[in-house]
Amino acid sequence: STLWQFAAKHAWDYLCGNHTPALIEWAHFLNYLRSICCWDLRVYMDGMENVEKRPEIERRNAAVAEAEVHNSLTGQIRNTPDYIAKAVNVCKFLRIEVYVS
Repeated sequence: STLWQFAAKHAWDYLCGNHTPALIEWAHFLNYLRSICCWDLRVYMDGMENVEKRPEIERRNAAVAEAEVHNSLTGQIRNTPDYIAKAVNVCKFLRIEVYVS
């Protein structure tokens, strides 16, 4: 997802708990789509952990563990509920319709 890409671009900050650089890029991206592309935005986010996705969650956790072993910063990035909540707040601040499933 685009949100993940911004976290990966600022992997060191993100993994240290500083989501601000990634969220700033998220806000710039939304403003670009709204102003330059003239899009009427509605953002949909998958923010809840779904127990039916257990195999996918386990696969992702294994990938993160593997990335830690190989010291891959971007491999350790996951869209956490906290990060998604902050991205939702950015959308609300920018008065963009946002829905979380």
